[in-house]
This record gives sequence, structure tokens and C-alpha cells, in this order.
Amino acid sequence: MRPLPILVLTLLAACGGTLQGTEDDSDGETVGVDAGTPSVEYPDAGIDPTRKLCDGSAHLRLAYSGSGDELGPTPPSGIYREVGAYYLYVDGQCRYWVTDPAGDFLADGRTGVLDAAQEAELTRLVHYQSWASLGGGYTCAGTPAPGAGGATFFDGTNRPSCPYWCEPQELPHEVVEMCSAVTSLRTLLHERGVANEGPVRLYMTADAYPAPVADFVWPLATDPESLILAVDGTPSSFRIDDVTEARQLRELKATLIIKSETLPYVPIHRDDAPPLQLWVRDILPFEDDPAGPFGLGAP
Repeated sequence: MRPLPILVLTLLAACGGTLQGTEDDSDGETVGVDAGTPSVEYPDAGIDPTRKLCDGSAHLRLAYSGSGDELGPTPPSGIYREVGAYYLYVDGQCRYWVTDPAGDFLADGRTGVLDAAQEAELTRLVHYQSWASLGGGYTCAGTPAPGAGGATFFDGTNRPSCPYWCEPQELPHEVVEMCSAVTSLRTLLHERGVANEGPVRLYMTADAYPAPVADFVWPLATDPESLILAVDGTPSSFRIDDVTEARQLRELKATLIIKSETLPYVPIHRDDAPPLQLWVRDILPFEDDPAGPFGLGAP
């Protein structure tokens, strides 16, 4: 296995953006930029030069997401896992959707379009043309914590992963490079994107233990009590399609980020009734793609 170079990322250079690869484990997906002395030998992954990220289709071509291991898999916190507690998605028309590594499931999601140079650079940095050889089977001494999944790339067939419980020298150098690059890539793409303005999905639940932050006033005309719906004891989600109402709910979440760095929901204050918890996320346009989950086929 060849030594791992220090990554100097130049994605979006045409727009004035340059980026230095960093050793950042904020998402649990980064495994470092210095692979050190390899303890496991892997052959260099093959390259398929015909494999194109933006192939003109409307389906997703690249999916990167993590479960957010601090979040439970069931509602209400599981709402963030439905499309990934943090993510980067790119479809065949070079449209992308991304969360900010600085805030992940609480931060605003953004969207944009890659140009040809940016597509080529992203393809190179995540070794997109080598994914058929990077599907897993890594030999690592460590083991994941119970319920922890780390982060995964997916294209509908191949599923390279970023196993945080592995040491860099236990992984193929391509995996170390792509997992080290993706956080910085998400940061830059988030900066270059525009805010999502589509519908949102929410869970509303009673707040049995009000949080020690300033409570928020419910901004919509809809009675929040009517949004507390349980089926067999499990909260059910609601879709908000109205653009103005969706924006108001996003603004609540943005204000929460300023007031609290740890609270994963918006505490809703009511003068004459118990407080509520609002859990809200963007609905991504490919969620209902008939080609399969997120337009990628069965996981």
C-alpha cells in the first residue's frame, strides 16, 4: 500500500475556494490523514474510467450519510436518521444536497449544482471510479460500539464505509483519503450552496423534562396539539408543504443553534398547556423516488 499523501483539496477552485485536508472526527467518519505504517496490505483499487458521477439521470449517483450515533433509531430523534443525521447527496444532473459538519442535523441543509470541474474534483477526491473495489471486508482490530454505524458511501450497488473503529493503517489508502476528505468537502459545498426552501417533516411530542434554554413560541396557525399523533405508542410525522410555514420552522431551528449547542429539538412554550418538543428536518426531493430508497435501490 502506497503512503498516504497530505490532502490539499482544491474543489471549487474556480469559485475561489481552496481547502486543506484536516484530521477532523466531528462526524465520527474521519480516520485521519496520516496512514502511518500499514499493518494490513490491500492492493490498489482498480479504476473504471467510464464511471461518471453526473450521468444526466435524475437518480442519486453518490450518497454519503451517517446515522448520528448519539441519536436513537426510533422517533422522535430517529427523524434525523431517516435521510442521515449528516449527509452529502449528488444526483446524475450534478445537483447536490448537503449538511454543514459544524451543525449536522440541526444546521440548515443546503443545495447547489456542481460544474464540470467540480464534478471531476469530487470524483477524484472520493475515489468514485474505484468504489467497486472498496466495498468493505476491512481487517481491523477494533470493534464498533453497540448501535454505532459510522458513515457510509453508497451508489446503489457499492457501499464503501468509514469505520471509525479502524486505525488508518488498517484500511485501504483510498478509504482513508475519501473519509478524510469528505468533511472538508461538505463544509465547502455547504458554503457554496443555497438554503433548502422545500417542505419539512416534523414530529411533535410532549416535553416531560423542559430544557434549560429559552422556550420558543409556536409560529404556525395550526394547533400544535393536533400534531401530536401516536400510532401504537409511536409518534408519527407530519409533512409541512407551505413554503412560509416551512421557513418559519427552519428559523426556529436556526435560532436554537445559537442558544443551545446540544439540544436536538426545539422546546415549544405554551402559556396554558404543557410544553412540547418540535423535531424538524428538511424533506429531500428524492425521498419518494420510485427507483428505491433515496433513488438508489434497496440498501
